[in-house]
Amino acid sequence: MQHEYIDLFSELLNSPTFSTLVAGAFGALFGAWGAQIAIARNQKKQIFYSDIRNTNAALAICFSISNTYVTIKKQNVLPMWNNYSSLQNSFAELQSKIENGENLGGLIFELKADLEALNAVKTPIDILEKYVFDNLLLGGRALAATIQLRTSIENYNYLINYRNELISEIRNTRPHTPEELSCLYLGAPAKNGDLDLRYKSTMEGINAYLNDCIFFSQFLEKEISAYGKRLRKFRFNFLGRRTPKIDKADWSQAKEEGLLPDPENYKSWTQGFKEHESLMSKLKTKLSRNSNK
Repeated sequence: MQHEYIDLFSELLNSPTFSTLVAGAFGALFGAWGAQIAIARNQKKQIFYSDIRNTNAALAICFSISNTYVTIKKQNVLPMWNNYSSLQNSFAELQSKIENGENLGGLIFELKADLEALNAVKTPIDILEKYVFDNLLLGGRALAATIQLRTSIENYNYLINYRNELISEIRNTRPHTPEELSCLYLGAPAKNGDLDLRYKSTMEGINAYLNDCIFFSQFLEKEISAYGKRLRKFRFNFLGRRTPKIDKADWSQAKEEGLLPDPENYKSWTQGFKEHESLMSKLKTKLSRNSNK
């Protein structure tokens, strides 16, 4: 009986019909498996493309924000600040001569107050934060720079609005004697020793926070750009020459015009973050030390 089953099974295996069914089954199995591989590969490509698109989008927003404040500095704040600083220096020089008993020869300090109101600035910081915190795998320095940028933007806008209120106050309490206007506008001491430093402190804050907006937006731009270059290098192995390039901003003109803040002023902030040394960098350092022994 057992021999009969063996013969029957052998006959079934050698049957053309069975061979066709098996071949069809294997074909369907491997065909479905191949299709799944193709789908997975295509999905991975789309993810890779999306990663680089998100990186370039974040870079474009950083550029937009930074360019906004660089333009404001060039057209409005820097001329206003230079004029204000010049008035402060002239007034201080005159006061020094008076205190030293020098003969002024009829010299009179003429204060030309700049009472032109400025507008607060609307920037796409909300969209940038979404890219930074939700779409990109950035390090702690980039996240901290984003937070600092948000704070700087809010403080700058607050002081712009506050300056406008002070300007309205100065205008509504006219006329002023030269001494009164100097006390209000330059923060000079009154005869009774009182100091009104509101306008002076506001001007100093506007200038400082504007530079902060420029610095942190460009610092974040550099962090995202470095992340994008690493990302592209990894993706290039998969996408080849079709890998999109990472956008790059050029601030050389703004630097030549003296519109960019000095990085040395932010050294204490930047040094608060320790960069992680790559494995290759550690290996090179170790080999260099061994060769110098």
